[in-house]
Amino acid sequence: MNFNWKTFSKYLCAFGVIILSYIMVRRYNLLVQFDKSLEVLITINGIFSAILTTFLFARLNSIKEDKSKAKEFAIRFSRKITDLRRIFYELTTYYSVWINEEATKKLLDAGKYRTIDYYDYKMMSISDYIPANKDLINEFKEEKNYSDASSEMYLAMISLVENRSQYKDFDSVLYNDYESEDTMYNIEFIENILEVEQLSRLSYNLQRFDVFDFNRLSKDSRERIFMLTKRINSNYDLKNNFYKDVLIKMCEDFNSDIIPKTYNYLLDYEKETSSSDKIIIIMIKISLFFGVILPLVVLFLFQHIFLKILFSEFLMIINLWALVYFIINLGKFSKEQI
Repeated sequence: MNFNWKTFSKYLCAFGVIILSYIMVRRYNLLVQFDKSLEVLITINGIFSAILTTFLFARLNSIKEDKSKAKEFAIRFSRKITDLRRIFYELTTYYSVWINEEATKKLLDAGKYRTIDYYDYKMMSISDYIPANKDLINEFKEEKNYSDASSEMYLAMISLVENRSQYKDFDSVLYNDYESEDTMYNIEFIENILEVEQLSRLSYNLQRFDVFDFNRLSKDSRERIFMLTKRINSNYDLKNNFYKDVLIKMCEDFNSDIIPKTYNYLLDYEKETSSSDKIIIIMIKISLFFGVILPLVVLFLFQHIFLKILFSEFLMIINLWALVYFIINLGKFSKEQI
């Protein structure tokens, strides 16, 4: 690890200032009344902590408003993701819809491959990632009915519809069409979609292959998909456009716009208090405790002159150290607030 001479020099200078201040304070205390010193200390720290507290509350209120806005948009985009999952639910639920059912529903909906998830499947092929069910995925790829086109596309859709690792947990929201008022997706779920470019790959493969027949769906399913596409984006018009073109466009828009925005809003919503805000909170506590509370105790309760000198000098040193530390890091605090 490289030694940071710049940081070392800053704190060496700060230490020198504190030692020099200590000597000056000691001489000063020989010349003035200690009560006056404590009163000045209380006044300065009272003003200093009040300024910091006002700034902190304004800052926290701004963060609260940002989080509220992030939550609002995260919910709005989560609704669109839910509607997309509902469309995929309609496309993957019924038999006779997928052209090659041996490579899709019959292969992946039951039996030992029922728990394979698209994220594990794809990450294994594009990175050094090794899932717990590596051997099962390899076996899946060796199946006689496995298809690079049909099997992968079906797995990509069904993995968005359901939790493949816990397939007994059914998501009731997929069976309804209501818009949840407060549902936000888990950030890990969104990260996984982005990491394997799940919707981008779906869009690309839909352009190249015909794997299911939209017209084989029941009238109710088609009507439901029409309604869901319109709700996601009013420009999506299945009734007047070929279904594959609309689905391709939808996947592209989710990949390039909706999913990344959802991820960013979730990050903003889950953002923790910054390090500078935490330090300011600590500075307020130090200022109030060592600059107001303890000086008041010494001022009114300590009568012995030696104890008053000792505690007065101690409190002056602590406050000078806190002030020097704040000044040194003022630039860093400012950058983090911008």
